[in-house]
Amino acid sequence: MDEAAIRSSIAGALKRAFSRSTFSVVDIFAAIVVASTLASLYLWRLLPGIGFSGDTIKFQFVGATGGTVHATGYPVYVALTSLASRVPLGNIAVRANAMSAFFAVVACVIGYFIMRELGVRVVIATVFAIAMGLVPVTFLFAVVAEVYTLHIALVLGMVLVLLLWQRLRSDSLLYLLMV
Repeated sequence: MDEAAIRSSIAGALKRAFSRSTFSVVDIFAAIVVASTLASLYLWRLLPGIGFSGDTIKFQFVGATGGTVHATGYPVYVALTSLASRVPLGNIAVRANAMSAFFAVVACVIGYFIMRELGVRVVIATVFAIAMGLVPVTFLFAVVAEVYTLHIALVLGMVLVLLLWQRLRSDSLLYLLMV
């Protein structure tokens, strides 16, 4: 299968997954409530400049310099931080910190949709997602530049795709995991 066919297959599978899904207008509203609640709290407590720990300082500037933080390099994080460093908002450190907050919000919203896919009621899934974002460790790494929130969002995204695949049995969703 060539690359264009795989992309088309993935797009079709995602369209089927979300057109026949259990996610309703209420789910979208609840996800917006989760996102806006956590985003406002994270932005309120966001580290306003450089600091916190040695790694945080490295992560704040790695996108602008294009370097590596550790031997593994965190290439996805460096690429995304490079994009975030170009946003005309605050200084480079604040942009990197805000990117961590963004990925924490994304992870919690994905957590909400995982709960809904598992059949949990809207109120419980909403409370779970907000509580997930307020856990002290999650909150700590959401307000400083660190890779953990990106990793949580990626892993939860994979779990959601696997749950959708379990319900739909569309092999195209498995291609999405390879991306």
